[in-house]
Amino acid sequence: MGGGVRRMAVSAAALALALALALTVTALVAPASTAAGAAAGPRIMVVGDSISQGSTGDYTWRYRFYRNLVAQGVPADMVGPRDWIFDNVAQRQGDTRYADPNFDRDHDATWGRAAVEEKDTIAGEVRGADPDYLLILLGINDLAWFTDPAGAEAGLRAVVANARSAKPTVRIVLGSVLPTARAATDPAFAAKVADLNVRIAAIVSGTSAAALAATANGFVAGDDTYDGVHPNARGELKIAAAFQDALASRFRVGRAYPRPLPPVPVGPLVAPVLSVTDGDGEAILRWTESPGATAYWVWTRNVTAGEDWQKLTLPLSMAYNPWTSAMLTNGSEYQYRLQTAKGDDTGAWSNVVTARPAAPVTPSPRRR
Repeated sequence: MGGGVRRMAVSAAALALALALALTVTALVAPASTAAGAAAGPRIMVVGDSISQGSTGDYTWRYRFYRNLVAQGVPADMVGPRDWIFDNVAQRQGDTRYADPNFDRDHDATWGRAAVEEKDTIAGEVRGADPDYLLILLGINDLAWFTDPAGAEAGLRAVVANARSAKPTVRIVLGSVLPTARAATDPAFAAKVADLNVRIAAIVSGTSAAALAATANGFVAGDDTYDGVHPNARGELKIAAAFQDALASRFRVGRAYPRPLPPVPVGPLVAPVLSVTDGDGEAILRWTESPGATAYWVWTRNVTAGEDWQKLTLPLSMAYNPWTSAMLTNGSEYQYRLQTAKGDDTGAWSNVVTARPAAPVTPSPRRR
């Protein structure tokens, strides 16, 4: 009997060791997005369009929101059917080149999405992800492409109702539609946005366990977007803060977002690496891609002539890589650098390269 107890003890120890090893291996191979949200805490699903999905090189407001909750000690689990962003240069889904991928990236936001479309899919996504909270920012595409404010309101009400049909206890935070460059120049469109925001507030006031995120408050399209619609890093902070404020005030999830909001750089963050090849009266430039950059501005100067840096009139894209700077004076020294841009926001600079164009050397004739 004693031997049997010892054998059982050894077996139990072996089983415990095997289980520990299995758990360690599982943790090591778990996807980053899943591992980041593994701790027990509120399950939160962001529902939205391009403003919430983000594009190549962005942090996204989802990043700002998640990192702030974690800093407050709230172990949030971001959930949803996808974890990628949109490649704004190649115009395709599935990119993962975030400015910083170190956060729980799961979400339910898709470039171009409208509430009148989301209403048909939200129930299945709620059943699949089982969120405790939905953070919904939809409506601008409804007004731009699909319907009027009344139709957009109906779409949003259906999104809420269909989400609740899948999980009656899910709590809702609705964001107001953001200002855009179009609204600043088109009074009729601006009136539609204002009308829809009144309707969104009415949806919240008439819905149990719902809150309004005042995402439009203090948001300025000219400062907080890179193209009049999509948020830059400043805009991301403002959206994240509005949703966090609503969660804290209405549902006691975390605390209000810290103010004042910190200054953050905008534009592409990754500096391209520039190289140059000398030619006859020309310099050939080549560079590596800066993720998300839609343009590369060329700056140049003639060092021999003592010129200051000059910005060329038109920017380049990766389609023009390599690019030839022509009509140079052989024997002179020129310098080049590139500044990246995403839409209207300029960002990281490349290194400086030096070119010394020269005529090809003609070999001397052989003597016989």
